[in-house]
Amino acid sequence: AVALLVAATRGFHLDGLADTSDALFSHRPRERKLAILKDSCQGTFGVLAIVLDIIIKLQLLTRLAPAVPWILLLWPVWGRLGASMAAVLSPYVGGETGLGRHMVERSGLRELAAALLFSLGFSAFFGLPALATAGAAALFGLGLTLVWRRALGGVTGDLLGASVELTEIFALIFFYLFNL
Repeated sequence: AVALLVAATRGFHLDGLADTSDALFSHRPRERKLAILKDSCQGTFGVLAIVLDIIIKLQLLTRLAPAVPWILLLWPVWGRLGASMAAVLSPYVGGETGLGRHMVERSGLRELAAALLFSLGFSAFFGLPALATAGAAALFGLGLTLVWRRALGGVTGDLLGASVELTEIFALIFFYLFNL
C-alpha cells in the first residue's frame, strides 16, 4: 500500500517532505530556506525524512491493516486533509508557478469545508476511532500551518507535500494509539 501510493503520486509528496526537511533543518535565514526548497538536490535531512517516513508507515500499517483493513482507504484521506488546512490558511510564499501555487491561490473556505466534510463523513462511516482520527488530522494540519507560517511566512508546494506525509504519519499513530 505504501509503495502503491508512492508510485501513484510519483513520489511528489515525499519530495516535498525531503525538501522541507533540508530547508527547515538548515537553520538558515528565511530567504535561504526558500532557495533550498527550490533546489532539486537532496541533502542528508531530506534523505533521512524519506527513509523514516516509509519505515514508520510500513511499521504502523503492518500492525493496523490485518485487524483494520479499511485503514488502507482512510490514511491517504487524512493526510490530504492536513495539506488542505495548510493551503487554505496560509499565503503562498514560493516564487515559482505550479500545482502548489494553484492549490493555495484557488482554495478558500468553501474548499476547506468540502475537505473537512468529506474526510469526517467518510471516516464516520468506519466508526468513532476513524472519526476521531479525522478530527485529530485536521487539528494537526492546523498546527503544521502555524509552523509553516512561523518558519517561512506561508507555504510552498513542497510544504504542502510535507503536510500530506506528516499528517498521514500523525493520523496513523493517533489511530493506533486510540485503538490500543
